[in-house]
This record gives sequence, structure tokens and C-alpha cells, in this order.
Amino acid sequence: MAGGFFFIGPFLLFAAMVLFVFISVSVPIWYKVRFLSAAVNANGTPSQFYLGLWGACVDITGGARQCSSKSFGYNINSYLTQFGVNGSLRNIYSHGLTYGFLLNPIAGLIALIALLFSIPAGTCAELMAILLTIFAFLVAAAALVIDLLVFIKTRNLINRSAPGTASLGNAIWLTVAATGALFLAIFFVCLGCFRGRSSRKYAYDEKDYAANYEPSSHMHDDQYEDTGNHVGAYESQPATSEYGGDRSVVGTSGSQYGGDDRLSTGAHHHHGNGSLAAPLHNQNAL
Repeated sequence: MAGGFFFIGPFLLFAAMVLFVFISVSVPIWYKVRFLSAAVNANGTPSQFYLGLWGACVDITGGARQCSSKSFGYNINSYLTQFGVNGSLRNIYSHGLTYGFLLNPIAGLIALIALLFSIPAGTCAELMAILLTIFAFLVAAAALVIDLLVFIKTRNLINRSAPGTASLGNAIWLTVAATGALFLAIFFVCLGCFRGRSSRKYAYDEKDYAANYEPSSHMHDDQYEDTGNHVGAYESQPATSEYGGDRSVVGTSGSQYGGDDRLSTGAHHHHGNGSLAAPLHNQNAL
């Protein structure tokens, strides 16, 4: 991943995970996090009761708070009857869908796993992060739908049954926020992954260019230096030629062959005992 996009996706996943942690410790574990709050008059005694993922709590006026035991799936109708609410929910809403509350902590767990895969840079890790983020969003969306169906139905029933009023609790809005965070995380994790792959490809191209072109240019320079050394060595060698058995040394000084020194540089010639000067001696004789 690259730039700011690297941080936005993991941050949204982390935020969603934290929100689902709070949701998962709702009533009766932590009574301040509840899906539904209701004020009822149970047998002439005003009281407040709260519904959460794993059970219910009740505050009786002038008395202590009482909470049910934690259970996976519970019967909401039993609590409504206990608190003097007229009417009941259909069994699908009262009991069947309460097992779907488990999707809330599952969505948080998947968000955590997606977060772990979204941090390292790598094709496989990034692909897993994208898939897990999408999966976490789908699970969270399903959990949100179940939460809304059950608790909106319960709220409407209580509000129709005087004397009683009910409203959705803060846990519902936490679920909405967590689901929205996962929805946005899908786009930012994908964008961060694609940007990361582009950045790594660009860096790879630079390294590939440096490996394929820069060393070759240095190699050419070395070749030029080597060529220059060879030329210098070639020029430092004496160039000799033979004319009638004698040797002339061109471009050198102080070379001796059999006691004769012959140096030829341009048009000036130093002659020893007969060589290239033989035609001149013959002309003087004439």
C-alpha cells in the first residue's frame, strides 16, 4: 500500500473492530450499551429495562439493578410478559432471530483479521485484506438487519402497549457506524492496494533500469579506458622497417642495431654506416 491510502483502510477496519467490541459487551454484560431501552409500569411499579445481545437488565424504582444471565439466543417475549407489556412478538422475532445476534462479534473478528492482512505489503496479503473486508461488511450488514428487525419490532410493540414507551439504544447506532466503516474500508483498502502495487512496480522499473543500463554505461567507459591503454601501448612500441637489410627506427630515440643509430622523425634522418643515404653517395660520385 502507498501514501495516505495505506492508513485510511486499516484505520476504518480498526474502528469497526473496536465498535463491535463495545457492541459485544452490551446488556447484560455492560448495561450502558443496550439495543433497546424501555420505561414500563410492571404491576404498578415503574421500572426501566434494557435489552442487549445476550439478555436483559431491569432497574426497579427504589431498588437495585437486576440482570439476566448471559445466553446465546433468548426469548424476548418472556421479558415483555414479566414487565407487564400487553401483547407478544411473533416467535421468529422473539426467539429465532436472537441467535443471529452472534453475527455482531463475528463481524468484529473478521474485521480484525482483515486489519492484520491489510498492514503488510504483498500481493497475497492485499488480496486477502480485500476479500476479508468485503466479507466483514456482508456479515456486519446481516447483523445490522437482524438487530433492526428484532428491536424495531419490540419497540413498536411496547409503544403500542400502554403504559410503556421504548426507544432504540446506542448499540444500534454503534452497529450502523461499524457497518458504514466497513463499507468505506472496502474502497480504501482496494485503492491502497492498487496504489501500493503501482508504487512497487515503479520502484521495480527504476531498479530494473539501473541494473540494465547504468552498469552497461560504466562498462563502456571502462572499455574506452582499456582501448586508450591499448592505443598508448601500441604507440609506445617502436615501429621498424627494413630497407636493404638495414633497420630504421621511427618515433624512437636512442635505439641501436648492430652499432648503428638511425632515427627517422619526419624529414630529418641521421645516418650511420650506409642505409637509406646510399643513393646520395652515388650521386656525389657522379
